[in-house]
Amino acid sequence: MDRITGYNFGEGRYGIRNLIAIIPTCLCANDSAKKIKDFFEENERVVLVSHNQGCGQMGENRKQTVRVILGLASNPNVSGVLFIGLGCENIQAKELMDEMPSNNKIIHSIVAIEEGGASKTYLKGIKLVKKMLEKTEKINKSSFEISKILIGLKCGFSDSTSGIASNPIVGMVSDMIINQGGTVIMAETPEAIGAEHILAKRAKNNSVANQLNKTILKFEKNAKETGVDVRGANPSPGNIKGGLTTLEEKSLGAIKKGGDSIIEGVLSYGETPKGNGLYFMNSPGRCPEVLTSLSAAGCHLILFTTGGGALGSSLISPVIKVSANPNTIKLVGKEHVDVDVSGVIDGKEQLSINKDKVYKEFLAVCSGKKTKGEKVKYGYTSIWSIGPHM
Repeated sequence: MDRITGYNFGEGRYGIRNLIAIIPTCLCANDSAKKIKDFFEENERVVLVSHNQGCGQMGENRKQTVRVILGLASNPNVSGVLFIGLGCENIQAKELMDEMPSNNKIIHSIVAIEEGGASKTYLKGIKLVKKMLEKTEKINKSSFEISKILIGLKCGFSDSTSGIASNPIVGMVSDMIINQGGTVIMAETPEAIGAEHILAKRAKNNSVANQLNKTILKFEKNAKETGVDVRGANPSPGNIKGGLTTLEEKSLGAIKKGGDSIIEGVLSYGETPKGNGLYFMNSPGRCPEVLTSLSAAGCHLILFTTGGGALGSSLISPVIKVSANPNTIKLVGKEHVDVDVSGVIDGKEQLSINKDKVYKEFLAVCSGKKTKGEKVKYGYTSIWSIGPHM
């Protein structure tokens, strides 16, 4: 079994990065959080996890946002958390502090109104982040098995090369990680529409198969209720430009990134798996919301295939970008593509060779190598809203 050199944070928690996350409780606290992050602009260990939710939410929509914020703060790559609240929002910093599992993390919160305004919040936030950086900088690196790893899968700006090369290659790597006891999450519910019967055949049992079908068909039903029938069509201009004519065609390629492993269960948006193996997560297809859900679920790292050159990245879970499109490699490869697998499309290389190439990059990034996204500091957070706001 292969091993990774990461961080041992204690209590059985291992990370591949040692980050301090500044997380606003609501969108109105984003500005204060950003100003604190700006002070640490040159420190790559400090990340801003801003979002557009946290206030005026009700019912399941509110529960989901709380789960995702707590999940982002609990991600194994995060050693310290600073919650920034405004004071009048309906997801309060105190609630998050009370529900946040310790996991041997350093956790603080600031409420701007209680501090006396933005300026005092800014000064106190800087002091707290400095202390967290000092306390966590001496955490030693440690070797651990791949069975401790949780990775996410994503494809964006897909084209004809995605289903032919990059997705099958990532699927092979996914199977390799699972075969060593690791855990993998495949998200993007709309990218399974039309292929749900294929995924259901790989389900662990009838219960999981039924849940898969129910989740995917409900997503399609919700789309129809807006007056849009997505079957036999493709709503994405980028996908159409890349040669994908229908959503079913896209789905057949998209599910290949999940390899051939048995699907152990179906997760809610941002939910953490309870065991090892392959899981399917209910999520939209938009990059920011998918990447956020995978980080909230606890993914150490994300494998992201792109045909046309999607630039999306995560601030908490390093994203390895894989592309098989020769034109994309020439256009944005130097800055945004970590692994070039276009040799398959050119007919010069076999899938197996590129599988080894992606797996080697996965091991390197897990052990500290920076991804292209990390180097250019490109990334964002957005929480999926599933209900009305007041």
